[in-house]
Amino acid sequence: MKRKPANEVAMDQIPLRERNKQRVTQRIISSASELFKTCGYHPTTMDDIAEKAEISRTTLFNYFPTKEALLLPWGQEIMEQQILPQLRKIMKAESSVWQVFQFLFTKMNEIQWEFPNVIQAFVQEAAKEFHSGPIGSDKMGPQEIFTQVIRYGQERDEIRTDLPMENLVSYLGALQMSLIFRVMDPTFAENSHLEIERLLTFLEKGLA
Repeated sequence: MKRKPANEVAMDQIPLRERNKQRVTQRIISSASELFKTCGYHPTTMDDIAEKAEISRTTLFNYFPTKEALLLPWGQEIMEQQILPQLRKIMKAESSVWQVFQFLFTKMNEIQWEFPNVIQAFVQEAAKEFHSGPIGSDKMGPQEIFTQVIRYGQERDEIRTDLPMENLVSYLGALQMSLIFRVMDPTFAENSHLEIERLLTFLEKGLA
């Protein structure tokens, strides 16, 4: 008898009501992500998202009370679909942690230009997450990704271990935010790769 994949077995063990809730949640996030990309964040309304997800407006507000509440799940979906698979390949190839950071910042910069009118709103919500979110959350956002990369670098003896993980993640988060705001300026947009190189040099001198 053919065995089910592990993720399907895990889903079978979740109560039906919870499975349905997860499916609706994912449908809402996917619908919002598509609308944010095609229509823009500000023009998209909660009614648009409800219609796209084929649910009632009341149901949508039961899952996400505001449009802002969809920003972090949107960012987490981007991370898990567009960044994590490649990031894991790079780490599996035993690249230096600085090469990992270079990929990470470059990819984040590309996503920033793919969703230019969503990023500013997302940055504000992500900043709150860096200040209040716990390290080690099962949600795969920037904070958790930075945590994984730092641990990878520490295991390779490329990143110092004398500073608390919370501090290192906060420093990286602040630097990433500053990079986002800087390359969003048209004056620096064409030279964003130079900004990334400067940031990498700064990180290596401070963390090695």
